[in-house]
Amino acid sequence: MRFSSFFVIGFLFSVALPHVLAEEEQHSTSLSIESTSEVFAVRGAATVTQVDFDVFAQRLPAHHRSEYFADPSRIAQALDRLMLPRQLAQRAFQQGWIEEPIVQAHLVQLAMVFLADEYLDRGWQSVRLDDYSQQARELYLSRPDLVRPGRSVDFTHVLIRSGAERGDLDAMRAMLAIYDELQEGADLSDLAEKYSEDPSVGDNRGRFEGVEISTLDERFAQMVRFLQPGQISEPFRSSFGWHVVQLHDRYRPEIDSFEDVRERALEIAESRHRTSWREGVLRELNTMDTEIAPGAVAALLDRYPASEVDVSELSRDVLRRMGLD
Repeated sequence: MRFSSFFVIGFLFSVALPHVLAEEEQHSTSLSIESTSEVFAVRGAATVTQVDFDVFAQRLPAHHRSEYFADPSRIAQALDRLMLPRQLAQRAFQQGWIEEPIVQAHLVQLAMVFLADEYLDRGWQSVRLDDYSQQARELYLSRPDLVRPGRSVDFTHVLIRSGAERGDLDAMRAMLAIYDELQEGADLSDLAEKYSEDPSVGDNRGRFEGVEISTLDERFAQMVRFLQPGQISEPFRSSFGWHVVQLHDRYRPEIDSFEDVRERALEIAESRHRTSWREGVLRELNTMDTEIAPGAVAALLDRYPASEVDVSELSRDVLRRMGLD
């Protein structure tokens, strides 16, 4: 069974601004959108199709998609995440809100932003090189400081996750109990092996070596910068949950040859090429002449007149940002 969703988004600016522009100066944007695919599931008036799942899969790294959908519980979660917006959207359709000019303008804006991102992504893929080895080697020779790894650390840690399955307070209590054992003389690696919820603990007993500080969670990075080698932290929270960490060493790796930094140099070379290409595209567009319609600015200010309260709040906000409040 196949399902087709189809609607037209059209917005004529004269609806909102009839007093500003002459008719020949008005602009209309109309998008005709249709998606047809095999039905995956139906709930009430809402339908999720196979192509909807394909769109969902685009959010996942390509090498994780098969593993993700091999888990039935994840398929169910994805279905809920796809279905709920469609159920709510159906109610919005029933209310007739799709006909409102401001709603249509929002939809046009969302479509334009998506298409702009798509253009940049596909455009980049069309100019991206298959091999950046030459550029990477040139970087190594001309800018060794750029490809040299940042400060790195060796550490052992215990992680107790917090989130949907366990509240932050429960995670903190669990970590405090672990910290009590540590204070009583328990070995941190043994505690990691016994309690840590880091996925790699089975292979490394909580020990990591040669990790660049810049790649770590911000709060975790702050802690390993603060600690001295051999020192163990008190419990602290990161975006992953609660930790106790022991710093073993902090250093900046030496570079003996190009092969030591090859992968890093390749990544930087590609990133520099992408940034250069993107800036070129944006520069070309930004340097085009911009013509503002007669009376357009005045009409905008008329729709959003500043009251004395607004001006006062704006002044205070500026002073706060300048640190002068």
